[in-house]
Amino acid sequence: MPGPFIIPQEIFDTSTIPVPTVAQIAAGMPPFIAQGASPGCYAALVAAIIAALPAGSSFPTKSESSGAQTVTSGAGAGTKGNWQQMIAAIANPGLGMSISISRTGAGYGLFDIGFGASGSEAAQFVNIGFGLAANAASVITILCSIPTGTRISMRISDNTGGTAWTCVYSQFE
Repeated sequence: MPGPFIIPQEIFDTSTIPVPTVAQIAAGMPPFIAQGASPGCYAALVAAIIAALPAGSSFPTKSESSGAQTVTSGAGAGTKGNWQQMIAAIANPGLGMSISISRTGAGYGLFDIGFGASGSEAAQFVNIGFGLAANAASVITILCSIPTGTRISMRISDNTGGTAWTCVYSQFE
């Protein structure tokens, strides 16, 4: 017995999706459930959402970066090295971070991101895996909230031990 059939045009037909009004969005009604909204396009929906944001709101437009820092793994394979400061104190609250790791040769390992004063770092993101082909970089993005003034540090363990990795911490604000 044949299964149900869907006409391809129906999959992409958005003319019947209601676009909520600014008042409906402001009232907290889910965008595509709001009843009685007139049909429209994606641009109208985005405009309505932006118009409903509280006065003074903005989208993230800033970022900070540590620049290239050398983070060395512990002496033996699979051993975490010392914490390396990436940023002493972030200037603005963060919405996420991106970590780039590279080195001359190939390798793989785990890294931790820690918050806190020197000697008192607390690992917030633990054992994040990475792997690199020779002369390549790995970039990992983490969405999270980071308070203003936080000190960011990093430590690494790898498959050989005692390896210097070039790392760049970037924060989305």
